[in-house]
Amino acid sequence: MSVQDFQKIFNELEVCHLASSSLSDAGSNVRPWTCTMHNGRWVKGISSGGPPQAWGNFPGYSQSPVCRSYWLNPQFRLRLLEEDDDPNDTEKACSFLLSLMQKHGRRLGAPLSIGIHIYQVSPQQAYLSPADLTSSRPILMVPSYCDRQEVVLRGRLAPGEYIIIPSTALPDQEREFLLRVFTEKGNWVNTADKASSEKSVQTVVPLLSKALPTVDAANELFTKFASAEGRCGAVQLQALLREAVQGGVLSGTAELFSVERCKTLVSQVDKHGFGQLDTEDFKALWEKLRRWTDIFVTFDKNQSRSLDYPEIIVALQAAGLQVDDFVLQLIGVRYTEPDLTVSYPAFLCFMLKLDTMIRKFQSLDQLGTGIVSLNYRQWLHLTMYS
Repeated sequence: MSVQDFQKIFNELEVCHLASSSLSDAGSNVRPWTCTMHNGRWVKGISSGGPPQAWGNFPGYSQSPVCRSYWLNPQFRLRLLEEDDDPNDTEKACSFLLSLMQKHGRRLGAPLSIGIHIYQVSPQQAYLSPADLTSSRPILMVPSYCDRQEVVLRGRLAPGEYIIIPSTALPDQEREFLLRVFTEKGNWVNTADKASSEKSVQTVVPLLSKALPTVDAANELFTKFASAEGRCGAVQLQALLREAVQGGVLSGTAELFSVERCKTLVSQVDKHGFGQLDTEDFKALWEKLRRWTDIFVTFDKNQSRSLDYPEIIVALQAAGLQVDDFVLQLIGVRYTEPDLTVSYPAFLCFMLKLDTMIRKFQSLDQLGTGIVSLNYRQWLHLTMYS
């Protein structure tokens, strides 16, 4: 085939390598490219923020609210440490190759339009917040979103810290993906977790006396609804909580306290496995509920008596609870309503569950190694009643 015919018939030419090892010279044991792989997922309302068009620092882009969720997309931190070993290259830069591949393409049908943006950040920045993105431009990106199974971005950047943001062309599109990062030197790539970005910062939340009754008033409610033996089960706790929120800033949430949710609250505090709370159990529970209720009201900016998913992240930071993006995704899947908001009772349930599981892990990890060992019986006790 002549060059003229080739150019006439074909639009694009791709050169593929079966593996990074094939990039080495024949007979050489040296592998100039190292590969790091990260699996991720775009989830509607949680981690599928769409493109960055809404940010006003791009010419011609509108401030459409639908794209202000761009920061929710998964973020990956790229640290380029050493420049390439090329004596003929006067520019001190690191070569790399990014491959963003959609998973399960044959089963899910037509691929989504996807793209990659890279931003330069300071060593202190763990991830790019909405405020950061309003004043940041990508230093490198794919030319346009492409509806292909895989998009590839090759570049050379100076040693430093960068954030990679893979995204879909439209928000709320769902798909699993594989991000591969090839570098000539052993550089570093890891996920940039939103909720653990400022581990030393805990937002000061004012005590809102009208949110829930005081401890003394709550003790009177406990006496009113508890059994003759001084114990309170899920049904009694439901009646107690519904009365407690009446007349306050959360009065519209009373009917959302179902028996099932109250069972969850009881199980997290009940140390004996009886399904009931005594006075000390209730006191410990109430102190936590008051604190988290104040956090809920503080971050419910529109006073809708529910939290949007982005508000959950700052609420967790205010409570001093640090989790990674995957746990945030699980919280979104497990505790959000159909409109992707978290109700007040659901917020209390997942906060108590998370706090309890963290404390149980810490009590088992007495040496502080970050690893615990459980036998079969302990595992069942820990998971079946929680």
